[in-house]
Amino acid sequence: MTVDSEIWFPIPESNLVPLLFSNPFHKSSIYTTNVPTEQLRKRVLERRISPTRPIFIHPDTGAQIGWARLQNDVYRFADGFRNKLGFKPAPLRQNEPYTVSSPVLLHLPNCMAYMPLFFGAAAAGLSVTMCNPYYTPNELLHILVTSRPAIVATTPMGLPVVKDAINQLEDKTQARLYKEGGRIFIVNVAHDDYGLCTGSHPHDLSRDAEGWVTADYKWLFGRDGFQPDEWSGDENAKRVCCILWSSGTSGKSKGVVLTHKAMCAGTIMQGFADPEFGADECFIGFVPFFHVLGLSCIALLAPAMGASVVVMPRFDLDRFLQLASVHRATLIHIAPPVAVALAKTPLIGKYDLSSIRACSSGGAPLPADVIRTVYDRLGVLVKMGYGASEAGGITSQMANTWAELEPLLGTTGTPFKGVQIKIVDTEGSGRVLPIGEEGEILIKSPSLMSGYLNDPETTKETLTPDGWYRSGDIGTLDKDGNVKITDRMKDMIKSSGFQCSPVEIEGALAGHTKVADAAVGSIYSEEHGTEFPRAYVVPMDRSLLNYTQPPSKELVDLAWELSKRVESSLIKYKWLRGGIVFIDQVPKNPSGKILRRLFKNCRGVEVNIYDQHPRQAKL
Repeated sequence: MTVDSEIWFPIPESNLVPLLFSNPFHKSSIYTTNVPTEQLRKRVLERRISPTRPIFIHPDTGAQIGWARLQNDVYRFADGFRNKLGFKPAPLRQNEPYTVSSPVLLHLPNCMAYMPLFFGAAAAGLSVTMCNPYYTPNELLHILVTSRPAIVATTPMGLPVVKDAINQLEDKTQARLYKEGGRIFIVNVAHDDYGLCTGSHPHDLSRDAEGWVTADYKWLFGRDGFQPDEWSGDENAKRVCCILWSSGTSGKSKGVVLTHKAMCAGTIMQGFADPEFGADECFIGFVPFFHVLGLSCIALLAPAMGASVVVMPRFDLDRFLQLASVHRATLIHIAPPVAVALAKTPLIGKYDLSSIRACSSGGAPLPADVIRTVYDRLGVLVKMGYGASEAGGITSQMANTWAELEPLLGTTGTPFKGVQIKIVDTEGSGRVLPIGEEGEILIKSPSLMSGYLNDPETTKETLTPDGWYRSGDIGTLDKDGNVKITDRMKDMIKSSGFQCSPVEIEGALAGHTKVADAAVGSIYSEEHGTEFPRAYVVPMDRSLLNYTQPPSKELVDLAWELSKRVESSLIKYKWLRGGIVFIDQVPKNPSGKILRRLFKNCRGVEVNIYDQHPRQAKL
C-alpha cells in the first residue's frame, strides 16, 4: 500500500530566510490560498505577525527578541558574514547534486544567539552545520574533517574542546586558519546578553597567550540594509542551507544535506501538521536546535508563525514546568523520557499547566500506557509524530480530543500533506506490501535530503533512483493511512531521543588488553522511557565467568574500566547505562557479522555500574 498525500502549495524557490519572514501562514499568502480541507484552513492566520511579537525569550532575564528586531539582526549578521569576513556563496555546481558554501558550525547549546546566527549565515547564502556541544574532541574532530567549516561558534566551556579537536587535524593549514585567522566566535551562554544588547558595541578580535584569535559573536554584526540574493530556476534546490548529523550504522555520524528548497517545503508542511496551531503559540525550547525536532518543529516555525520560544540551554524538569506555567506554554515538543517524567513526577502539583493544549512526542516510540497516564494527570494529549533528519517531519497524529486520539495509540499518525509513504518487502525487490503487512517504510517528500555529505555510496544505498528514502524502519500502514513502527532494520540505538551506533561504542571498547571480543546492543528502560546501550563482553580470562555467583571483583573492576573508557571518548547518551554483560562468545554468523538479535539469549554475568533498572532487551 502507498499513501500519497498531495501538496497544494507551490514549493518556494527562494532562500529559506525571506520565506520565514514573509508571514507565510497569513490568509493572503500564496501558501494558504488553496488549502484543501476545513481542518487545514483552521491553521491559516487571520492577522499578520506583530513587529513586537516576542519570538525568543530568555528563561532567566526575561529578555525578548521581537519579530522585527530578529529580522533586522538576522540581516545584520548576514552582512557581517559577507562583508566583514568576506564569505560569499560558492559558484553553483551544476553537475553535482548540491553546492556547499563556507559552512558555519554552531557548536552551541540552545541560546538566544543560536537562531539569529543560523538565519544570518543562511541569509548570506552560506551553509550552516550544527552539532551537539557536548561532543568529545574526537567526535567533534569528525565533524571538522567532514564538513570543513569556515567559521566556528562555540561557548567558553566548549572552546577547549574545539581547540583540542583542531589540534588533532591532519590538515595543518586548516588548523592554522582556525587558530590564527579569526574564525572562532564565542557565545557566553551563562551570561547571555543578546536579548538586552543592541549590537552597537562589537568586541574586537583578540589573541590569547597560546596564539588563538577569537572574538565575541557580536563582532559579526554588520550594517543594516542587507538583502538576500534572488535565485532563479533550481538554485534553491542545489544550494545547501543546513547540514545535520545522523548516527550511522558504520560508526561515524553522517552529514545530512538539506537544501533551501527542502527546508522551505518542510517548514510549510510542518506548519500545517497540527490542527490547533494558532497566532499566539508559546513553546518551551529545550529540545536542541541541532536536532531535527528542535529545528523543524520549534526554531523554524517561530518566526514563520509568530510563535514565542522560551529558550532553555539544557533540560531540567522542575525548571521546565516552572517556565511552562509562567509563560503559559501552549504546545510542548518532547522526547519519550520527558513524557515518562510527566507521567511520574510529583512536581506536577506545584504548577498551573492548564495552558498546555498538547504535547508532541518524537525521536522514538512511546508506550500507550505513558500517554494515558499523562492525559489522566494533566488532561493533555501526547501526540506521536514520526520524522528523520533525512526527511524532516513525516507523520503526525491528527487528534483534538482523547476520543480521537485513543484509537490511534501505537501509531505515529498519517503523513503530512506532500509526503508519500509506502511499505515494501525487506528482501530488496521493492515490492509494495498490502494494508497491515509489515515491511520497510519508504518516504518521498519535498523536504528530503539531497544526500549524505561527501558520501555518495551511502547516499546511493539510502535514496532510491526514483527518489524514495529508505528509512530502515519496519512498520505497517492501516486502511486510514496511519503508520505503525514495529522494528528497525538498522542496528541503531535510540537513547534519550538521539541515535547512537553500536559500532562506534564497540570501537571505544576495542583494544582493552583484558577484552577478547565485544559487541553492543540496547536494553529498554521502562523507568526512563528510553533504550540504553548495553555491552556484551568476552573477557580474556573466561574463568571469571561464574554464572551461579555474584560478579567477581575482577569483573566489576573490568566493567568500571570499560565504562570509563567509553565515557572518556563518547558523549553521555552513548554511555553503557544498560550495563555490561560478560559472556563466553559473541553470537556471529559464519562471515563474522554480529547477530544482535540473539543477545537476549546470551547467558552471562551482568554488571551495571550506573545502577539503572532496565527491563527488556531490544538488540
